[in-house]
Amino acid sequence: MKTLICPICKSDRINLYLGGYAGMLYQCSSCDYIGPVVIEVDNSDALKELEGHPKG
Repeated sequence: MKTLICPICKSDRINLYLGGYAGMLYQCSSCDYIGPVVIEVDNSDALKELEGHPKG
């Protein structure tokens, strides 16, 4: 199962904000980021690796 990660705060609390023919926008519930860019990981090991890197 793929997990979407916020590129700003590395949270997995990402929701689809707007989607259609032009593409998709996502919103992070943790930091209120809204944008088309998210990080997509395949497993929890990748998520743990991301959390080890400094934010921002």
